[in-house]
Amino acid sequence: MYASLEGPAARVLQGATTADLERLLQTRFGAEQQTISYQAKLRARRREANEPLQDLYRDISHLLLLWNLGKPSKIRPTVSSRQNIPAV
Repeated sequence: MYASLEGPAARVLQGATTADLERLLQTRFGAEQQTISYQAKLRARRREANEPLQDLYRDISHLLLLWNLGKPSKIRPTVSSRQNIPAV
């Protein structure tokens, strides 16, 4: 990976081990951080003025799918409950 980078981007990787990079990427893009992000988006989602209900439904369904990835199916109804989605 280092060979394909130039300038400041290459300097970021100097001295970093594969384990260091994996840890940094997991922290930034790992499932736990993404789950928190999707949950926040769901809680913040509101119906816009003149927004069709179908669009709201589609957006919430998509966020729920992303939020529920990796969760056991038996807890999904709890996660998807009304208390977690104010727009519903």
